[in-house]
Amino acid sequence: MITAYILTRGEYSDYRILTVCSTKERAESAKRFFNNQSEIRIEEWEMDERLPEEPIWVVSIWAHGKERAYTADPDEAKHLNGEVYYRAGNSRYTYNEDFLHNNWWTRVMAATEEKALKIARDRVAQFRAEQEGVA
Repeated sequence: MITAYILTRGEYSDYRILTVCSTKERAESAKRFFNNQSEIRIEEWEMDERLPEEPIWVVSIWAHGKERAYTADPDEAKHLNGEVYYRAGNSRYTYNEDFLHNNWWTRVMAATEEKALKIARDRVAQFRAEQEGVA
């Protein structure tokens, strides 16, 4: 666990965080900056070392309604920056019917596939509205 040292002042609705320090020594130095005012307290809070990172999802949404989401290696998805990309259907890819339809895809960080799909749907809807001049 990591400890954060937080300088605070006041009570209830007057409660304020003045600064957050990584060591007790820095917190005491910061308190001296405020002339050791008696109402300033140093609070210690235990923190998680690191929260788990949300996976990166690549989501494709086709014009005919099919959706696909998969977790991607960060290196695999690094060329996608959260923007929505559009690909027009192309009949020369006859081995896969999905290539016959227009689709949009984007990179999403989300805890679950369901949340990733919702975020992607919202982005695609916004993108399409902008392309059609209604947003």
